[in-house]
Amino acid sequence: MYPRFFVTLSWLLLLLLPGRPAAAGEALTFAGIRLDLFGGWAYGKTDENLYLDAGTDGEWENANLALSARRDFSSKLRVVGQAELSQSPGESEIELDYLFLDWRPNDTYTLRLGRSKQPFGIYSEFFDLGTDRPFYDLPQGIYGPTEIVAESLDGLSLLARRDLAGSELRFDAYIGKVRFSATEPWEELEEGEAILEPEEEEIDREETFGFRLEWQNRAGFTLGVSAFRGEDTHEGDEEEFAAARAFGGHLVWDTGIWLVRAEAVHFEEEGNLNIEAAYLEAARHFGDHWQAAVRWDHTSTEVEEEDLGEFGAEELGEHRDLAVGVNYWVNPGLVLKLSHHWVEGERFLAGGEIGTPEANEARLIRFGVQFLY
Repeated sequence: MYPRFFVTLSWLLLLLLPGRPAAAGEALTFAGIRLDLFGGWAYGKTDENLYLDAGTDGEWENANLALSARRDFSSKLRVVGQAELSQSPGESEIELDYLFLDWRPNDTYTLRLGRSKQPFGIYSEFFDLGTDRPFYDLPQGIYGPTEIVAESLDGLSLLARRDLAGSELRFDAYIGKVRFSATEPWEELEEGEAILEPEEEEIDREETFGFRLEWQNRAGFTLGVSAFRGEDTHEGDEEEFAAARAFGGHLVWDTGIWLVRAEAVHFEEEGNLNIEAAYLEAARHFGDHWQAAVRWDHTSTEVEEEDLGEFGAEELGEHRDLAVGVNYWVNPGLVLKLSHHWVEGERFLAGGEIGTPEANEARLIRFGVQFLY
């Protein structure tokens, strides 16, 4: 565990950095390496139960700092890497997010080999880039500690781009292995636990292959579909494989003033889970600095191995989050965010007694800052 003052010191150093966040077309460089620094810090307080690392006493320990580096060896070949330092209550860790070889033989195709991004939906390639979204946290129904999307892929990816009349067609295909953490709170029912304290479990998804297809026009409208299939093994069950499949659709409308994003996903893990998840978010800029946002986020999980109703825990697989927020953009690379969340369902909550009305809801106030330098 790293000392807490390390994260605080990092923030102080950032405040002392000269200049301003790099504008479009600019970049920080060092010895021929392009560097991008981004991250965020947030405070959270709930009225009851725990949600997004926030509790009733208020929680200040929520921060991340990421460094992305790119080295061009030619106009067609480069290496890209990204490492992240994250701080959550009682825990600090450094993780290698990406490290891959990027080869672009022409303007149409790109090949990536190594630990790269898993193209799925809207946010899978921008998990940690908070300046690219209207709320501090991603919609949890799809991008939270579920089993749907992983942040990275160890394997091979093919990216294809083609210009059409007034639009662009994008196709990404990949094959490899993904590894991620997820929570399965219903396992506590089997262990006879009364208080909801789900722990994250490591999941390996072997032999994963998938694709994403997107069409975007010049008016800022994007329509896409994504799908994948893999073989899941849970921590401690290395010999037990289960087929995991997901299919999703998404749309984006971005005019520079208005931003609307919507996504829906169906996920199933054979003999274990069926998940339906969706969210809709909309935001509007008022001038250069102010932005208002609203989001509805929902997921419903059916557990095949357990009848949650027998335990009086029908809400254990449910999640509903209605959020409103207001943001102040100091400049395009630095934004202050304030939001209020009304949460129902026990899927991502903790601290309450399983199956009781008190464990079924929380109200969250979130204030934070996110930046890209």
